[in-house]
Amino acid sequence: MGDLKRNVRLLDLLTVLRGTRYRTVAELARHFDVSERTIFRDLADLSLPYPVETNPSGPGYRLPPGADLPAMRLTTEEAVLLRAMLSAPLVNRHGSRVARLAGSLRRKLARALAAFEETPAALRLAGVDRSGPNAEAALSALAEAIRLGRAVEIVYESLSGRDQRPIRRGLEPWEVFHRRDAWYVVGHCRVHREPRIFRLDRIAAVGMLDETVERPRDFELETFLEGSWEVFHGRQRHEVVLEFAPALSPLVRNARHHEGERTRLLPSGALEYRVTLSALDEVARWIAGFGGAVRVVAPEELRRRVVELARQLLAAHGEAARSAARARSDESAPRAARGGRVRSAG
Repeated sequence: MGDLKRNVRLLDLLTVLRGTRYRTVAELARHFDVSERTIFRDLADLSLPYPVETNPSGPGYRLPPGADLPAMRLTTEEAVLLRAMLSAPLVNRHGSRVARLAGSLRRKLARALAAFEETPAALRLAGVDRSGPNAEAALSALAEAIRLGRAVEIVYESLSGRDQRPIRRGLEPWEVFHRRDAWYVVGHCRVHREPRIFRLDRIAAVGMLDETVERPRDFELETFLEGSWEVFHGRQRHEVVLEFAPALSPLVRNARHHEGERTRLLPSGALEYRVTLSALDEVARWIAGFGGAVRVVAPEELRRRVVELARQLLAAHGEAARSAARARSDESAPRAARGGRVRSAG
Protein backbone atom coordinates (compact mmCIF):
# COMPACT_ATOMS: atom_id res chain seq x y z
CA MET A 1 0.00 0.00 0.00
CA GLY A 2 2.88 2.34 0.83
CA ASP A 3 4.42 1.96 -2.63
CA LEU A 4 1.08 2.72 -4.27
CA LYS A 5 0.64 5.90 -2.20
CA ARG A 6 4.17 7.01 -3.05
CA ASN A 7 3.66 6.36 -6.78
CA VAL A 8 0.50 8.45 -6.73
CA ARG A 9 2.35 11.22 -4.88
CA LEU A 10 5.16 11.20 -7.45
CA LEU A 11 2.64 11.60 -10.27
CA ASP A 12 1.00 14.48 -8.41
CA LEU A 13 4.42 16.01 -7.77
CA LEU A 14 5.09 16.06 -11.52
CA THR A 15 1.90 18.04 -12.01
CA VAL A 16 2.76 20.52 -9.26
CA LEU A 17 6.27 21.11 -10.60
CA ARG A 18 5.05 22.05 -14.09
CA GLY A 19 4.81 25.72 -14.82
CA THR A 20 7.02 28.77 -14.44
CA ARG A 21 7.07 29.10 -10.65
CA TYR A 22 9.67 27.38 -8.43
CA ARG A 23 8.29 25.38 -5.46
CA THR A 24 10.18 25.19 -2.18
CA VAL A 25 10.66 21.94 -0.25
CA ALA A 26 8.70 23.35 2.69
CA GLU A 27 5.81 24.30 0.40
CA LEU A 28 5.75 20.83 -1.17
CA ALA A 29 5.92 19.11 2.24
CA ARG A 30 2.87 21.08 3.41
CA HIS A 31 1.02 20.36 0.14
CA PHE A 32 1.49 16.57 0.40
CA ASP A 33 1.43 16.43 4.21
CA VAL A 34 4.79 14.64 4.44
CA SER A 35 8.19 15.50 5.86
CA GLU A 36 10.74 17.62 4.02
CA ARG A 37 13.06 14.59 4.04
CA THR A 38 10.44 12.64 2.07
CA ILE A 39 10.16 15.47 -0.49
CA PHE A 40 13.95 15.53 -0.93
CA ARG A 41 13.88 11.77 -1.59
CA ASP A 42 10.99 12.16 -4.06
CA LEU A 43 12.80 14.97 -5.91
CA ALA A 44 15.96 12.84 -6.14
CA ASP A 45 13.98 9.95 -7.67
CA LEU A 46 12.17 12.25 -10.10
CA SER A 47 15.48 13.72 -11.24
CA LEU A 48 16.48 10.36 -12.76
CA PRO A 49 13.94 10.38 -15.64
CA TYR A 50 13.04 14.10 -15.57
CA PRO A 51 15.25 17.22 -15.71
CA VAL A 52 14.16 18.76 -12.39
CA GLU A 53 15.96 22.09 -12.08
CA THR A 54 16.75 24.24 -9.08
CA ASN A 55 16.12 27.96 -8.75
CA PRO A 56 19.42 29.77 -9.54
CA SER A 57 18.44 32.77 -7.42
CA GLY A 58 17.00 31.05 -4.35
CA PRO A 59 15.39 27.88 -2.97
CA GLY A 60 12.90 25.98 -5.11
CA TYR A 61 12.40 23.34 -7.80
CA ARG A 62 10.46 23.04 -11.02
CA LEU A 63 10.29 21.20 -14.34
CA PRO A 64 11.62 23.41 -17.14
CA PRO A 65 9.06 24.35 -19.80
CA GLY A 66 8.55 21.51 -22.28
CA ALA A 67 10.31 18.90 -20.12
CA ASP A 68 7.14 16.95 -19.53
CA LEU A 69 4.27 17.62 -21.90
CA PRO A 70 0.77 16.73 -20.75
CA ALA A 71 -0.67 13.53 -22.22
CA MET A 72 -2.38 13.87 -25.59
CA ARG A 73 -4.89 11.41 -26.99
CA LEU A 74 -4.17 10.93 -30.68
CA THR A 75 -6.43 9.03 -33.03
CA THR A 76 -4.77 6.22 -34.98
CA GLU A 77 -5.11 8.33 -38.15
CA GLU A 78 -3.35 11.26 -36.46
CA ALA A 79 -0.55 8.99 -35.25
CA VAL A 80 -0.03 7.49 -38.73
CA LEU A 81 0.06 10.97 -40.25
CA LEU A 82 2.65 12.08 -37.69
CA ARG A 83 4.77 9.01 -38.41
CA ALA A 84 4.67 9.70 -42.16
CA MET A 85 5.71 13.33 -41.59
CA LEU A 86 8.64 12.17 -39.43
CA SER A 87 9.82 10.00 -42.35
CA ALA A 88 10.14 12.97 -44.74
CA PRO A 89 13.66 13.38 -46.19
CA LEU A 90 13.77 17.00 -45.01
CA VAL A 91 13.85 15.96 -41.34
CA ASN A 92 16.12 12.94 -41.83
CA ARG A 93 19.32 14.47 -43.16
CA HIS A 94 22.20 12.27 -42.12
CA GLY A 95 23.80 13.21 -38.83
CA SER A 96 21.56 16.17 -37.99
CA ARG A 97 20.05 16.71 -34.55
CA VAL A 98 16.59 16.92 -36.12
CA ALA A 99 17.14 13.48 -37.70
CA ARG A 100 18.04 12.00 -34.31
CA LEU A 101 14.94 13.50 -32.71
CA ALA A 102 12.78 12.25 -35.60
CA GLY A 103 14.20 8.76 -35.15
CA SER A 104 13.42 8.80 -31.44
CA LEU A 105 9.84 9.92 -32.10
CA ARG A 106 9.38 7.25 -34.81
CA ARG A 107 10.47 4.53 -32.40
CA LYS A 108 8.00 5.73 -29.77
CA LEU A 109 5.19 5.83 -32.32
CA ALA A 110 6.14 2.37 -33.58
CA ARG A 111 5.75 0.96 -30.09
CA ALA A 112 2.41 2.71 -29.65
CA LEU A 113 1.15 1.49 -33.05
CA ALA A 114 2.60 -2.01 -32.91
CA ALA A 115 -0.83 -3.65 -32.95
CA PHE A 116 -2.44 -1.18 -35.34
CA GLU A 117 -3.39 -2.37 -38.81
CA GLU A 118 -3.15 0.56 -41.20
CA THR A 119 -6.49 1.16 -42.84
CA PRO A 120 -7.20 2.75 -46.24
CA ALA A 121 -8.33 5.89 -44.39
CA ALA A 122 -5.00 6.06 -42.57
CA LEU A 123 -3.19 5.44 -45.84
CA ARG A 124 -4.83 8.46 -47.44
CA LEU A 125 -3.99 10.63 -44.45
CA ALA A 126 -0.38 9.46 -44.50
CA GLY A 127 0.27 11.36 -47.68
CA VAL A 128 -0.11 9.13 -50.72
CA ASP A 129 0.61 11.45 -53.61
CA ARG A 130 1.53 9.22 -56.50
CA SER A 131 0.41 5.73 -55.50
CA GLY A 132 -2.42 4.36 -57.61
CA PRO A 133 -5.63 2.69 -56.39
CA ASN A 134 -4.00 -0.75 -55.99
CA ALA A 135 -1.92 0.57 -53.11
CA GLU A 136 -4.78 0.84 -50.63
CA ALA A 137 -5.82 -2.81 -50.93
CA ALA A 138 -2.23 -4.04 -51.03
CA LEU A 139 -1.26 -2.05 -47.94
CA SER A 140 -3.94 -3.55 -45.72
CA ALA A 141 -3.22 -7.11 -46.89
CA LEU A 142 0.56 -6.76 -46.50
CA ALA A 143 0.29 -5.06 -43.09
CA GLU A 144 -1.82 -8.00 -41.90
CA ALA A 145 0.69 -10.52 -43.28
CA ILE A 146 3.58 -8.73 -41.56
CA ARG A 147 1.65 -8.60 -38.29
CA LEU A 148 0.98 -12.35 -38.45
CA GLY A 149 4.44 -13.24 -39.78
CA ARG A 150 3.07 -14.92 -42.91
CA ALA A 151 4.33 -15.27 -46.48
CA VAL A 152 2.18 -14.00 -49.36
CA GLU A 153 1.80 -14.49 -53.09
CA ILE A 154 1.55 -11.26 -55.07
CA VAL A 155 0.61 -10.52 -58.66
CA TYR A 156 3.10 -7.86 -59.70
CA GLU A 157 3.09 -5.68 -62.82
CA SER A 158 6.79 -4.97 -63.28
CA LEU A 159 8.06 -2.14 -65.48
CA SER A 160 11.41 -3.82 -65.99
CA GLY A 161 10.24 -7.18 -67.35
CA ARG A 162 10.47 -8.05 -71.02
CA ASP A 163 6.74 -8.17 -71.69
CA GLN A 164 5.45 -6.23 -68.64
CA ARG A 165 2.80 -8.89 -67.99
CA PRO A 166 1.68 -9.46 -64.38
CA ILE A 167 3.85 -12.09 -62.70
CA ARG A 168 2.93 -14.23 -59.68
CA ARG A 169 5.67 -14.48 -57.11
CA GLY A 170 6.09 -15.56 -53.52
CA LEU A 171 7.13 -12.87 -51.06
CA GLU A 172 8.14 -12.87 -47.41
CA PRO A 173 7.19 -9.27 -46.47
CA TRP A 174 9.32 -7.48 -43.88
CA GLU A 175 8.22 -3.85 -43.91
CA VAL A 176 5.88 -1.46 -45.70
CA PHE A 177 7.22 2.08 -46.07
CA HIS A 178 6.46 5.43 -47.71
CA ARG A 179 9.21 7.08 -49.77
CA ARG A 180 9.32 9.54 -52.66
CA ASP A 181 5.53 10.05 -52.57
CA ALA A 182 4.65 6.37 -52.98
CA TRP A 183 4.21 3.19 -50.91
CA TYR A 184 6.56 0.19 -51.14
CA VAL A 185 7.09 -3.19 -49.49
CA VAL A 186 10.48 -4.80 -48.93
CA GLY A 187 10.97 -8.49 -48.30
CA HIS A 188 12.51 -11.73 -49.54
CA CYS A 189 11.45 -12.46 -53.11
CA ARG A 190 11.18 -16.20 -53.74
CA VAL A 191 11.62 -15.76 -57.50
CA HIS A 192 14.95 -13.93 -57.31
CA ARG A 193 15.87 -15.48 -53.93
CA GLU A 194 17.04 -12.19 -52.47
CA PRO A 195 15.63 -9.06 -50.80
CA ARG A 196 13.59 -6.98 -53.26
CA ILE A 197 11.41 -3.84 -53.16
CA PHE A 198 7.98 -3.69 -54.81
CA ARG A 199 5.84 -0.63 -55.38
CA LEU A 200 2.36 -1.17 -53.93
CA ASP A 201 0.33 0.32 -56.77
CA ARG A 202 1.86 -2.27 -59.14
CA ILE A 203 0.60 -5.13 -56.96
CA ALA A 204 -2.65 -6.30 -58.56
CA ALA A 205 -3.46 -8.92 -55.89
CA VAL A 206 -2.18 -10.26 -52.55
CA GLY A 207 -2.91 -13.76 -51.27
CA MET A 208 -1.97 -14.95 -47.77
CA LEU A 209 -0.05 -18.26 -47.66
CA ASP A 210 -0.17 -20.84 -44.87
CA GLU A 211 3.53 -20.39 -44.15
CA THR A 212 5.06 -18.66 -41.17
CA VAL A 213 8.14 -16.54 -41.92
CA GLU A 214 10.42 -14.39 -39.78
CA ARG A 215 12.00 -11.04 -40.55
CA PRO A 216 15.81 -11.12 -40.25
CA ARG A 217 16.84 -9.64 -36.94
CA ASP A 218 19.66 -7.63 -38.48
CA PHE A 219 17.49 -6.01 -41.19
CA GLU A 220 17.27 -2.22 -40.99
CA LEU A 221 15.40 -0.36 -43.73
CA GLU A 222 17.58 2.76 -43.51
CA THR A 223 20.75 0.68 -43.95
CA PHE A 224 19.22 -1.29 -46.82
CA LEU A 225 18.34 1.90 -48.71
CA GLU A 226 21.64 3.70 -48.09
CA GLY A 227 22.99 3.12 -51.61
CA SER A 228 19.72 3.83 -53.42
CA TRP A 229 19.09 6.96 -55.45
CA GLU A 230 15.39 6.80 -54.62
CA VAL A 231 14.22 3.29 -53.82
CA PHE A 232 15.85 0.62 -55.99
CA HIS A 233 18.65 -1.36 -54.38
CA GLY A 234 21.49 -3.17 -56.15
CA ARG A 235 24.37 -5.47 -55.23
CA GLN A 236 27.23 -3.29 -56.49
CA ARG A 237 28.69 0.09 -55.60
CA HIS A 238 29.00 2.67 -58.37
CA GLU A 239 30.92 5.92 -57.96
CA VAL A 240 28.80 8.33 -60.00
CA VAL A 241 30.50 11.49 -61.27
CA LEU A 242 28.48 14.13 -63.16
CA GLU A 243 29.32 17.55 -64.53
CA PHE A 244 26.55 20.13 -64.66
CA ALA A 245 26.68 23.13 -67.00
CA PRO A 246 27.43 26.50 -65.31
CA ALA A 247 23.83 27.67 -65.79
CA LEU A 248 22.60 24.73 -63.68
CA SER A 249 25.30 24.91 -61.01
CA PRO A 250 23.34 27.11 -58.54
CA LEU A 251 20.20 24.97 -58.91
CA VAL A 252 22.02 21.70 -58.16
CA ARG A 253 24.40 23.11 -55.55
CA ASN A 254 21.64 24.73 -53.47
CA ALA A 255 19.36 21.68 -53.47
CA ARG A 256 19.74 18.29 -51.81
CA HIS A 257 19.22 15.19 -53.92
CA HIS A 258 20.91 12.43 -51.90
CA GLU A 259 22.30 12.01 -48.40
CA GLY A 260 25.75 11.02 -49.65
CA GLU A 261 26.20 13.62 -52.37
CA ARG A 262 29.40 15.70 -52.74
CA THR A 263 29.75 18.74 -54.98
CA ARG A 264 32.68 20.85 -56.16
CA LEU A 265 32.60 24.05 -58.18
CA LEU A 266 35.01 23.85 -61.12
CA PRO A 267 37.05 26.82 -62.45
CA SER A 268 34.87 26.87 -65.58
CA GLY A 269 31.75 27.51 -63.46
CA ALA A 270 30.49 23.97 -64.02
CA LEU A 271 29.60 21.81 -61.01
CA GLU A 272 31.10 18.41 -60.30
CA TYR A 273 28.58 16.14 -58.58
CA ARG A 274 29.56 12.84 -56.92
CA VAL A 275 27.49 10.16 -55.20
CA THR A 276 27.93 6.43 -54.47
CA LEU A 277 24.96 4.28 -55.52
CA SER A 278 24.07 0.59 -55.66
CA ALA A 279 21.77 0.87 -58.72
CA LEU A 280 21.83 3.15 -61.78
CA ASP A 281 18.40 3.05 -63.48
CA GLU A 282 16.76 5.72 -61.32
CA VAL A 283 19.62 8.20 -61.51
CA ALA A 284 19.88 7.64 -65.29
CA ARG A 285 16.27 8.80 -65.71
CA TRP A 286 17.03 11.82 -63.50
CA ILE A 287 20.03 12.76 -65.64
CA ALA A 288 18.05 12.36 -68.88
CA GLY A 289 15.57 14.91 -67.59
CA PHE A 290 18.23 17.64 -67.76
CA GLY A 291 18.74 17.11 -71.49
CA GLY A 292 22.20 18.23 -72.55
CA ALA A 293 22.92 20.33 -69.46
CA VAL A 294 24.68 17.50 -67.60
CA ARG A 295 27.44 15.13 -68.70
CA VAL A 296 28.16 11.69 -67.22
CA VAL A 297 31.87 11.51 -66.39
CA ALA A 298 31.68 8.06 -64.75
CA PRO A 299 30.86 5.23 -64.73
CA GLU A 300 30.73 4.11 -68.33
CA GLU A 301 27.72 1.88 -67.61
CA LEU A 302 25.69 4.90 -66.50
CA ARG A 303 26.71 6.80 -69.65
CA ARG A 304 25.44 3.90 -71.78
CA ARG A 305 22.11 3.87 -69.98
CA VAL A 306 21.60 7.61 -70.46
CA VAL A 307 22.46 7.29 -74.15
CA GLU A 308 19.98 4.43 -74.51
CA LEU A 309 17.26 6.56 -72.91
CA ALA A 310 18.09 9.36 -75.38
CA ARG A 311 17.84 6.91 -78.28
CA GLN A 312 14.44 5.72 -77.08
CA LEU A 313 13.23 9.33 -76.82
CA LEU A 314 14.53 10.06 -80.29
CA ALA A 315 12.86 6.94 -81.71
CA ALA A 316 9.54 7.93 -80.12
CA HIS A 317 9.64 11.63 -81.03
CA GLY A 318 12.31 12.13 -83.66
CA GLU A 319 10.29 11.43 -86.83
CA ALA A 320 7.36 13.52 -85.60
CA ALA A 321 9.75 16.38 -84.81
CA ARG A 322 11.39 16.13 -88.24
CA SER A 323 7.99 16.12 -89.98
CA ALA A 324 6.90 19.21 -88.05
CA ALA A 325 10.18 20.96 -88.91
CA ARG A 326 9.74 20.18 -92.60
CA ALA A 327 6.17 21.50 -92.52
CA ARG A 328 7.32 24.75 -90.90
CA SER A 329 10.11 25.08 -93.44
CA ASP A 330 7.70 24.59 -96.35
CA GLU A 331 5.31 27.23 -94.99
CA SER A 332 8.04 29.83 -94.58
CA ALA A 333 9.95 29.13 -97.80
CA PRO A 334 9.70 31.78 -100.60
CA ARG A 335 7.28 31.00 -103.38
CA ALA A 336 10.15 30.80 -105.86
CA ALA A 337 11.76 28.07 -103.74
CA ARG A 338 8.54 26.05 -104.05
CA GLY A 339 8.69 26.15 -107.89
CA GLY A 340 6.91 29.46 -108.61
CA ARG A 341 7.77 31.46 -111.78
CA VAL A 342 10.02 34.47 -111.42
CA ARG A 343 9.75 37.10 -114.17
CA SER A 344 13.01 38.54 -115.35
CA ALA A 345 13.23 42.28 -115.59
CA GLY A 346 13.59 43.87 -119.03
